Amino acid sequence: MAGEWIKVTSNLHTKPEVFKLARLLSENVDTTVGMLVHFWCWADSVTVDGVVDGVEAGDVDAVVKKDGFCEALISVGWLIKTEVPIGIELINFSRHNGESAKKRTLKNERQARWRAGIVDESSSTNASTREEKRREEKSIKDLTPLVPLARDGGQKLAKAQVKTEALQYLDFLNAKAGKHFRPVPSTLKFIEARLAEGVSLQDLKTLTARKCRDWLGTEQEKFLRPETLCNATKCHSYLGEIPPEASCNAPAVTEPSRTETPASADGAPLEHEALPALH
Repeated sequence: MAGEWIKVTSNLHTKPEVFKLARLLSENVDTTVGMLVHFWCWADSVTVDGVVDGVEAGDVDAVVKKDGFCEALISVGWLIKTEVPIGIELINFSRHNGESAKKRTLKNERQARWRAGIVDESSSTNASTREEKRREEKSIKDLTPLVPLARDGGQKLAKAQVKTEALQYLDFLNAKAGKHFRPVPSTLKFIEARLAEGVSLQDLKTLTARKCRDWLGTEQEKFLRPETLCNATKCHSYLGEIPPEASCNAPAVTEPSRTETPASADGAPLEHEALPALH
């Protein structure tokens, strides 16, 4: 479409990353640059923020007709794979892709539908791109309203809600365990994976509070980290250790006031076991 463009720096062919790509792909620099431009042009046509959901390594390789191209981009730090949902993300996307003249409305809706799990992930990315172009000049009618999905009936959370809850949990863990984990993809991916598969934020907080109570001040304290607490296997094992009355589904426990402290038969106040505070 006339007016579309991407930014290619004049020194692209001399960048160390391009030299490394050429070696990894067993191609010369000029051919490697051509594949990069081809890939960035394709990305500009299917994403507005650098994230392409539902695409795997083999799909990227097919775009430029070169096996190993996706892994080579990851190796030089220009691409990452996403797990929730499955897809890819172009690093520093805005440096290579300027504002396009084409309409973005349908594209935004399509990506939102991918992230909400409405579109079958097995669908061909090329097919959805062609469908998008066919409908681009038509009015958008009868679009299903996009709202965050709840966990009712086993549905997954919307990506934005998963991200928000993952950040809330990380803040809770840092405060509870005295840690300083940063909200980077390598840390958040464990939390987001558990939230996306149906573990509630409150369950994660309950699990973490109990482990802080058991592990702080011991050799186990080093395991108060997302990669352990939110491990695909360990997390569900830890949740199984929580008695039903301590789960997020149990009624909230309200501590009695000083004037309402229950007493034993001889009139002495009863002692209550301290419960971990959940924030």
